[in-house]
Amino acid sequence: MKKIFSLAAAGFILAGSLAAQPSINASVRIKSNLLSTDFDEWKFLDYHGYGAIGSSLLFSASTKSAGIEIGINPVISFDESSSPDKWNKILSLGTYDAWVKFGKNQEFTLKAGSWDGRAVGCVNAGRLAMDGIDFSPCNPGMISSITSKKLGMDISSQCGSAETNKLAAMFQYDNGSLEIRGSAANLDFTSADGFSMNDKIAFGVDTFMAEVGYKIPYVGRVLVNGKFAKDELAAGAFFEPAFPFLKNLTALIGFTGEFEGEANVQNAGTNLWGFGADIRARYVFDKNISVTTINNFTLNQLDVATSTPVNVGLAMENMVNMLYNVHPRRNDLLVYVNIRHFTGLPTSTNYDYKPTLLTAAESGNSSKLDWVSNFRISNVIEYNFNENAKIDAGIAFNILNCFNNQASNTDPVFTIQVPLAFQVSF
Repeated sequence: MKKIFSLAAAGFILAGSLAAQPSINASVRIKSNLLSTDFDEWKFLDYHGYGAIGSSLLFSASTKSAGIEIGINPVISFDESSSPDKWNKILSLGTYDAWVKFGKNQEFTLKAGSWDGRAVGCVNAGRLAMDGIDFSPCNPGMISSITSKKLGMDISSQCGSAETNKLAAMFQYDNGSLEIRGSAANLDFTSADGFSMNDKIAFGVDTFMAEVGYKIPYVGRVLVNGKFAKDELAAGAFFEPAFPFLKNLTALIGFTGEFEGEANVQNAGTNLWGFGADIRARYVFDKNISVTTINNFTLNQLDVATSTPVNVGLAMENMVNMLYNVHPRRNDLLVYVNIRHFTGLPTSTNYDYKPTLLTAAESGNSSKLDWVSNFRISNVIEYNFNENAKIDAGIAFNILNCFNNQASNTDPVFTIQVPLAFQVSF
């Protein structure tokens, strides 16, 4: 009911604004693994193997003052118990939002729905069509969270991190130098519980966010934000420096902190904290070559009921990418090499950032720390048929569980993937 009411309200707002001829855009991307193997098992034509979602469709229509966006993720799975054809065909609604701008210079914006966007720059201009686990899988903020709402992850996103059931409303003021925005969101739509102040006052939403940014001439842009939910709090500060004499350089420096009250913690009487630091940069040497590096270091107190004191964990992402444009004038052939290091156990096709312990584990051999590192080296070639269609293909080498210092002494795992992405947009 909340979604229906919010979308109806957004549609009413837009009814008078879309009278002008809208600009319509659409994009379809199919991602898969032509081959994936750990040299024990071999899997071919795996549409679910590259990233969490193999396909996506995005449609948008807008004028200068209003717009809508709808994103659909087709998910197809095989089920022996289903009938008549044993294939489950599901359309997952990824994004659905509407926005309107108003004011003398259209400095005010009202937006409602669920969308993937953030005010802070991700410094990922070289990702091509083959992104996801290959290029910039994490957004600015923390890459591992202690809070149930994951407030610190993707801290500048009104709709939170990788939540599937979410809805938000945002109001923004932006005059080109000063930007102010506030939002109220429900990041867990499967629950009817919202944010309650006491027995008399409650909200249907579970998370609030405020954000302020300012551009300083010749210095850069500063952005400060905060999110809070019941017994949870996160705050971030980011700086995007201006380089007047190095116009080809883009950078981001950021810091994010989290706090969770003891009411949500298994280990009674303990408050949890977490911190994350972002360092990102991209430099374009000429029309042919660019280098990008993305780094995040996240420290968490881990909520373990039997742990005294609470264990401290580290989640880390380090990536270097070199992109080469073979034909700058035609822009039809691009090649990149990507080297990525990240911590944690690969618990899914996206390789979750499971924090690794920095304090001694209490089970097994307590003298060893639960430390796991992983590497991914990939080479991707993108060919643009024309300005509307492109295809990416490559090869990726994964070295998982290396530098393993777990008590269980898990052996390293070597895997190879041959990913493919096909995208058409207009």
